[in-house]
Amino acid sequence: MGYIIPVENYQYQQYQQRVSQPARDPFPIERLYPIPHQQPYNDEERVADNRQDNEHRRESEQKRQVTSYVAIKKEADILEPVREKVFSEITGKGQFFKAEV
Repeated sequence: MGYIIPVENYQYQQYQQRVSQPARDPFPIERLYPIPHQQPYNDEERVADNRQDNEHRRESEQKRQVTSYVAIKKEADILEPVREKVFSEITGKGQFFKAEV
C-alpha cells in the first residue's frame, strides 16, 4: 500500500474562487449627473463677447505675422554678407567677385 500525502488541491480552489465571485460588467457605465447652471444663459451677450474675442485674436495674429516677417527679413539682410564670406572661405569660390544670375 502507498502513502497519500496531504497536499492541497490549489487548482480546484482557484476554480472555486473564479466561479463563486459575482459576475461584473466588463464595461461599466456610470449614470449621468446634471450640470447646474451658475449664470443665466444669454445668447446676445455670448455672441457679442465671441465677436470681440475673434476680432481681437485676428488683430493680434496679423500684428504677430507682420512683426515676425519684418524680423526675419532684417535678420536675413544682416546675415547675408556673413554667410557669403563664410561660404567663400570654405569653398574658395566667390572670393574675388559676386555675380547673381
